[in-house]
Amino acid sequence: SHLTEHISQSFEIDGKSISVGCQIGFATANSYGELTQLPSMSRSACDYAQRSSVSWLSFEPHMLKDTRDELEIQGQLRKAIHDSEFKLAFQPKVDANSGE
Repeated sequence: SHLTEHISQSFEIDGKSISVGCQIGFATANSYGELTQLPSMSRSACDYAQRSSVSWLSFEPHMLKDTRDELEIQGQLRKAIHDSEFKLAFQPKVDANSGE
């Protein structure tokens, strides 16, 4: 979209070129009850746009489930780290010709 292209242009501050990215997520309410869901639906669309490397996306119901699934996985990973459930292992790289 024209807006995201304009925002994504490089600009200069103190002689240094700065670039920023922009993703836009939006949602529409089909009923009065959905009005309270608009912020979370828009955020889900924005998150999905960012993961998909696109400028903007309109909310689709599967996005909310995908966001919930991702948050659940993040929570499980944090718990696993806290509970020391990960093991670090090193695999040395060896050059077969030189033995180094």
